Amino acid sequence: MYDIHCHLIYGEDDGSRSIEESIEMIKIYKSMGYDGSILTPHYDEGRFLVTSEKTIEKIGLIKEKLNKENIEFELFTGNEIQIDENTINLIKNNKVLRLNNSRYILCELPFSTKPLYAKEIFYKMQLEGRIPIIAHPERYSYIKSDIEYFSNFIKSGCLLQLNLSSLTSNSLSSISKELLERNMIHFVATDSHQSKWRNPNVKDELDILKDLVGDEKFVQLTATNPKKVIKDQFISSDYDKVIKLSDEVYKKKKKRWFKFWG
Repeated sequence: MYDIHCHLIYGEDDGSRSIEESIEMIKIYKSMGYDGSILTPHYDEGRFLVTSEKTIEKIGLIKEKLNKENIEFELFTGNEIQIDENTINLIKNNKVLRLNNSRYILCELPFSTKPLYAKEIFYKMQLEGRIPIIAHPERYSYIKSDIEYFSNFIKSGCLLQLNLSSLTSNSLSSISKELLERNMIHFVATDSHQSKWRNPNVKDELDILKDLVGDEKFVQLTATNPKKVIKDQFISSDYDKVIKLSDEVYKKKKKRWFKFWG
């Protein structure tokens, strides 16, 4: 398995606080069965501006320490970018990092207000040959009343990444399972931050995921698609496989769903 969203870069945002903590997090990753991760520190004008230079510097230092301790774990560069009107310029000027220098860009949206500019920004990214990956859609407050908001982005070719921790969250588990049930998720990730708080120990969540989606889809979400990102291979949004709210199939599945999870 490979993670595409985490905060192992230390001392720069709300993630790992030291290189020692980053190594401890990696040990947890390995115990979960992960072989590597893309490191995605925040680039957010209002909070953290972890530049590409700083990310590359810190990832080099973490790799050096891993080598000294004979720990095998692959690390790749990236950013979690809070999109705004300046995002396209940041990407063009290499101020922020695409995921392992691929066509894929991990994008965070505002949490409480729909970004009216998102459609245009994603369209411009795609004109440049980039593919937006929307981080943790289940966490945005507006999805509960308008899940089709993200369905429309999938239709345009965007991909969605679910946080594994949301599967065991009292407030987010229901919407997370609905997104999976409707085939709207293309990746799962840990979004791990520290060794204790929001750490990579996601055993329970991985077990839940496998029960929900089955072995084949589990491998696709945790290994196949993440490796395609790392290798810069195309991933279809599979919009034709998204179950629409109006579909009779979905209505029947939702009835069984809430009976099972109630």
